[in-house]
Amino acid sequence: MSSRTRTSTLTALGALAAVLLLAAPATAQVPPVVTFTPGNQSATYKKHGTWTGDVVYASDSGFSNRMFWTLVLDPSVQAIITNNTMSCVASADGIPGYHDRHPAVPADYKWHSTIKDLALDTPYTWRAHCAFGTAEGPGEVKFAVSFVMRP
Repeated sequence: MSSRTRTSTLTALGALAAVLLLAAPATAQVPPVVTFTPGNQSATYKKHGTWTGDVVYASDSGFSNRMFWTLVLDPSVQAIITNNTMSCVASADGIPGYHDRHPAVPADYKWHSTIKDLALDTPYTWRAHCAFGTAEGPGEVKFAVSFVMRP
């Protein structure tokens, strides 16, 4: 990672990640927005878990522009998951064919992946969904972060 990397403060446009029991009413949620630049290549967002995103510019790596991301659920969310198992899937709006699926991972799993071939000045939205059982019935957690890489 470049020495220019700094942690970004996200502009939260609304609460995005929410632990939802399936009986809860659905509400539209607006993701936080991250703007990456060559001088600001890292971001963190905390809401029911910790999401981190780190980008590498093609000129720095010799490869395509890419974002490495991780997500770990907050211990308070992990505690409500029965049998310590969840099923998770991630996608990225604007990147056809990108997905990261895990049919059965532990509640404390450090989920990670790489989104490749990102175009500069193009908005994307990373989305994740994990489903699990709780003592009250089925539950889920959803996350989304919109981002763009500026030159």
